[in-house]
Amino acid sequence: MKPTKHDLQSKKTLELLHTAAAEADGQLSVVVRHSARCYPERPEMEAFMTLTEEGKEFACDLGRALPQNMKPRIAASYITRCMETADLISKGFAMSNAVFPRHTGVEKAVTPFYMRDIPTAVRRQRELGHDVYLRLWLDGEASEDEILSSTVTADTICSWMAAQLDLLVPGEISIGVTHDWNLFPVKEHKLHQPHEEVGQVGYLEGLVVYRRQGELVLRGGLGDAVVL
Repeated sequence: MKPTKHDLQSKKTLELLHTAAAEADGQLSVVVRHSARCYPERPEMEAFMTLTEEGKEFACDLGRALPQNMKPRIAASYITRCMETADLISKGFAMSNAVFPRHTGVEKAVTPFYMRDIPTAVRRQRELGHDVYLRLWLDGEASEDEILSSTVTADTICSWMAAQLDLLVPGEISIGVTHDWNLFPVKEHKLHQPHEEVGQVGYLEGLVVYRRQGELVLRGGLGDAVVL
């Protein structure tokens, strides 16, 4: 069954990390969607929505489940639910390993940097519907006055993930806590996994970049790794 955007994918993300670690030349760089969140009654409160109580537990559990040789180096979007998820992953890891991860603060590549005119983009999405507007964007048919090209967006995110590999020390992984709309273009353009076929991006779903036999590769929870 295809996942919906409300499905929890943390177990699959942990499996993904172990699969990637087994074949990686060195460290891993991961982006994950934030945990389960509250939804606003007023649209203008969207950016300030926190995690649900269950979502807080999910994020902490993910950090707790990371092995000691996957100490997170964590960045996050400036949106509240992402920062909260990052803090709780860090807390969970510290609870299990008595070691506090490194936080690098906000990184542009995991923010909604592609949104050039947020009010217009949000209004258009409401008028057309989430999936219709998303498909227009992924097909290059949305106005670049309101939202950056999805191919440029995917390239930017993958380049940032790759750059993190050179900043890690042995025993660390890079984790960027982000949004579903950051993962959609990477899955579409790099993994060739349209959301209409594989489903929505779930909570705590991840994608990982690493080097394998000298090549830079990207892997998601479905399918094989692809060379970038």
